[in-house]
Amino acid sequence: MKKNALFLLAAVSLLTLLGACGTGEVPKPPALVVVAGEESHQALLGTYTWRRLSLGGMEEVCADSPHPLDCQEDLPLLEARQAVVRLQFAQAPDGPLSARCWSDRQWGNPLADSQTVTVTGDTLSLRPGGWIYEVTARWGGGWGPGGEGCYAFYAMGPAIPAPS
Repeated sequence: MKKNALFLLAAVSLLTLLGACGTGEVPKPPALVVVAGEESHQALLGTYTWRRLSLGGMEEVCADSPHPLDCQEDLPLLEARQAVVRLQFAQAPDGPLSARCWSDRQWGNPLADSQTVTVTGDTLSLRPGGWIYEVTARWGGGWGPGGEGCYAFYAMGPAIPAPS
């Protein structure tokens, strides 16, 4: 009886670990929602690599996407009244986030140079005016489950007050 209970516990643990295995779902990084006060938008998942355990071993997906500057129709404007937004992932990343941005004057110009953006914890500092942001996050490490995902969003940061 004790052996059967131990076997059942091990089987349930393994099935939980395998997650969506066999459902036909393509493994993807967790979703990202960008929050500015009362307003929020889901960020657009871009290029990513993602690994998960499956019955046959490790399953990995590598997906490419258009450059954020080529996604104007897919990035609704998030109008922020404050200088920061909060980055809410469906599952917290395992490491620090990195981010870069481009002025909205560069729409359609994927060769434009980007600028580094400050990310502290789950808070990203916005630049004044309209900017396209790309956030990169990582989960897991090495060859185990997890991976890396890039997310894009378009935000209008608050104007800089005029000097008095």
